[in-house]
Amino acid sequence: MLDRRDGLIRARGFTLVELVIVITIIGILSVVVSRFIILSVEGYVSSSEQQASALAADAGNRQFSRALSRALPGSVRVGSRCMEYIPVLAHTYYRTLPGSAVASMQVISLRNRLVAYAAVVPAANVNLYANASDTAVTGRQATLNPQPNAATLSFNGQHRFPADSPRNQLFMVDTPEMFCVVADKIWHYAGYGFNTSMVQTPTGGRSAVMMSGLVPGSTVFRYVPAGLGSLERVQLRYQTASGSQTMAFETEAQLNYAP
Repeated sequence: MLDRRDGLIRARGFTLVELVIVITIIGILSVVVSRFIILSVEGYVSSSEQQASALAADAGNRQFSRALSRALPGSVRVGSRCMEYIPVLAHTYYRTLPGSAVASMQVISLRNRLVAYAAVVPAANVNLYANASDTAVTGRQATLNPQPNAATLSFNGQHRFPADSPRNQLFMVDTPEMFCVVADKIWHYAGYGFNTSMVQTPTGGRSAVMMSGLVPGSTVFRYVPAGLGSLERVQLRYQTASGSQTMAFETEAQLNYAP
């Protein structure tokens, strides 16, 4: 007679060795998967930081280029950590430059009335920041009044421009502006007035941060004078630090005006 137990499937559990093996495999897999997740997250964060740095640098580069594009020719001067220029508000032409000090002169008309400093930039290099009653830039603001056929430039007092512009150009300009490196930032300064000698980090006026997060000592301003068929240029080189990543940037701004 057959034993009923012969037709039964005997169930048995895991042995201790099998349990240890399974636990070990699960532990290895969890380490590999967690490491993969960590690396993926770190890569995403690093990529996001680099993208943010690149976008911030691009915005700063654009601001720098826009500012320098309207600089008065011959006005760019570079110091150890600052770069200064005189911004142009408008420009026109004159027919004849008075040979003596006058209270007013005739120029080709502009559309709007303008009160600003007037400048006649000669071909020879001159200090455009030494403004007085007989310098290339007026010592006081002048008023340009438009008329149907011509405009009258009225000086605050009398003024004599010392030399002609090669193309008989007259510029209406604002007070100087400056970019300066302070610690890990580039600051933009304006409204502080004229100084015969360049002042590092001027006081007075207004200021705003153009860039931040720079690697100390990495920022360089370089002035490139006008050449045959080319206008004046200013180069800006710097590095930014984001976490453990360092990125190098370089931009070049070209002045739109010639004397």
